[in-house]
Amino acid sequence: MSRMIIDTNILYSLVGLSPNQKVINSPIDQFKLSITTPSLIEVISKYHNDLDSIKKCISPIINESIELISIGHTPISNGFLYRLHFANKIDEVKDIIDNVRTLKISREAEFYRFILILVVSGLFEVIREDGYKFDNNVQNQSQLELVQTLLESNMEFILDFFKVELRDGYINGNEQQSALNAFETILIGLLNGFHVNYHMIKTDTVKISRSQDSIKNLHDSLENDNFDKKFKKYIDNPISLASKQKHKSVVDNYLKEMEKGLSGVFGLTENSLSFLMSKVEDAYKNGRKLRKNDIFDFLIVISLNMPDALILTLDKGFLKDLEDLHPNSYKKCLDLGFLN
Repeated sequence: MSRMIIDTNILYSLVGLSPNQKVINSPIDQFKLSITTPSLIEVISKYHNDLDSIKKCISPIINESIELISIGHTPISNGFLYRLHFANKIDEVKDIIDNVRTLKISREAEFYRFILILVVSGLFEVIREDGYKFDNNVQNQSQLELVQTLLESNMEFILDFFKVELRDGYINGNEQQSALNAFETILIGLLNGFHVNYHMIKTDTVKISRSQDSIKNLHDSLENDNFDKKFKKYIDNPISLASKQKHKSVVDNYLKEMEKGLSGVFGLTENSLSFLMSKVEDAYKNGRKLRKNDIFDFLIVISLNMPDALILTLDKGFLKDLEDLHPNSYKKCLDLGFLN
């Protein structure tokens, strides 16, 4: 029998928190149902002030009518679940809920950083081909080394920045926009760093002491470039620069190398890699911005590595992804009437 992995919206309907007519009309209760720990983390985070709603959602897991699939990136112990189940007041389990919410923000921040590094690395290649690379091998190598240093030296800062912005976003109820703003802020900062590094190499001021002459040469070179003016129209979505037709071969080559480099990375299944690549490719070729839901959808996709697993969802964006990624899951959602 197939293992039907449901999302949070289906769970909310099944437990009566948010009844959905599509779920009610479907024969979903005839199947063996499962849910992943990433989905459970979403549940606990959403209802962090509502113990009764949390209990309703975890009750089918406690009584084993719904199987819990643990995804290593987002673990939840049985002990946590039982404490939530037997708690009388929200204060008794505030530490658990806070830990889960912190874990959610951490995983989201890590994912945003991961995607950012993938995206900006390719964007640097596009910009290099747009007039910001060197024919001289020594200069070219120096530029690549500075790019690597720029990214590696800011890894912890980028992660912390995303955590702070996401946390503030959840507090203010605009976490999606906060995440996108943080993504663009860091991306623009890295592009500016790339720009300065290029001119440091061009003016031979990388390893020269900060004399007035060398600083002036660097300043003049930056001023005469008009970098900001060239890329001004892409400032709201810098990734859209890569979607220009003239950059197609550069982007295609980078995507091939990226997929090759990520293949076999621990924790990435064939399906999750395909999901990841589709998001990055969509960003490059269509200027699409990352949805916050993409992060936990990516984690849920890992469960498709289990035997006979199918994902059931009501989310239109996720359904569209599954149509190409896992046609059997898409077809099952179609058969159950989950598509409009």
